[in-house]
Amino acid sequence: MNALPANLQSDIEALYLHLGVAVPDAPGSGVDGFVPLIEHIKGLGGIFLIKWDGQRDTRQYTAVVSHPDVDACRADDHTIELAISRVILSLVEAILDFSDGTV
Repeated sequence: MNALPANLQSDIEALYLHLGVAVPDAPGSGVDGFVPLIEHIKGLGGIFLIKWDGQRDTRQYTAVVSHPDVDACRADDHTIELAISRVILSLVEAILDFSDGTV
């Protein structure tokens, strides 16, 4: 499991609080650290995909989230945590007015 940069970690933690979603023991750490947010997105009508790509040498992790109200958000990155956090924050900013982690 890879640690998120401080700014993304802070935004993910703020998002849990903003949505009133139960915060896991290690929010933003590994896939498990995002499951409550992914479930919340699913409950809003979203679709979430995660891909580990062994055929690429860089940016082997891809996360895609789509929602009926916005275009799909996609991130390719060097850790699964970065890819997931970036697409979750992009989607939430687009549908819930959660820009820059502020409520």
